[in-house]
Amino acid sequence: MGNKLLSYLTPDFPEEYTPSGYEEGELIGKGRYSVVKVCWKNDKKYAMKIINVDMGRSGLIDRVKEEISVHLALAEHQRIVKLMDVHDSMMLGVVRLVMEYCDGGDLFERIREKTYYPDAEARVCVRHVLDAVDFMHSKAIMHRDLKPENILLVDRSNCTNIKVSDFGLAKQSRKGEPRSASVVGSYFYLAPEVVKKQEYGKEVDLWSIGVICFVMLTGSLPFYHPELPELYKLILERDINVPEPIKHNVVDNAMDFMLSLMQTCASDRPKAEHALSHPWLSGDSSVCLSTA
Repeated sequence: MGNKLLSYLTPDFPEEYTPSGYEEGELIGKGRYSVVKVCWKNDKKYAMKIINVDMGRSGLIDRVKEEISVHLALAEHQRIVKLMDVHDSMMLGVVRLVMEYCDGGDLFERIREKTYYPDAEARVCVRHVLDAVDFMHSKAIMHRDLKPENILLVDRSNCTNIKVSDFGLAKQSRKGEPRSASVVGSYFYLAPEVVKKQEYGKEVDLWSIGVICFVMLTGSLPFYHPELPELYKLILERDINVPEPIKHNVVDNAMDFMLSLMQTCASDRPKAEHALSHPWLSGDSSVCLSTA
């Protein structure tokens, strides 16, 4: 039961982060190189991400180390899922990340249950997400895979008490601003500069938040096509269609907010800290979009 990955990151990683005595439970998620299971320790429930580094591409261990480092840098923020323990069994090619458990499912599931979020609830959720992203960006970290599936509800009783999760694609810079040219993320939430395979920065997260906000308010994607080239064309042209039956749920200020984040030119998007000051987030609903 080693702690080799942690020794690569910091020599004084707290001893309590070395997991032992966890009981694994049912499967709750699955990715290309990992699964997520419920686990318990001392009658407390956690989520355990089990990563098979032997199955992964070259460099997967480095990605796991980056994910751990990002979690440590963001540990103090209440709107970000906390990493509790790390365990690696390198002889078995497995790394386990134990994280706090959120009992309310993910935002995508909640949107499907509700069809769409009322304006007031969407504002609260988006404000929480932006607050978390503003903190990430202040630490020179970009998430790169923001989507409703990676936003978790703390419990079933509240539709707006959320935490941002899944930092498997996050990128952290230790000198200056984080930059990348890798095409990573989820297709429907990719910013134009990622689609064009250009170098990009933290602005990609703001684009994704704009898309998430649209999905919350309308229950549909702003850019959708089953064929990837056509989807990319819609993204590059910012060809947005608001579903006619639910235009009444999208007020002018909300649309202005979303469009400000979904600027095709990255430099035209506001920083997270400035987006938090938008009138829509302060509760000014203005008037609804015309359905004419």
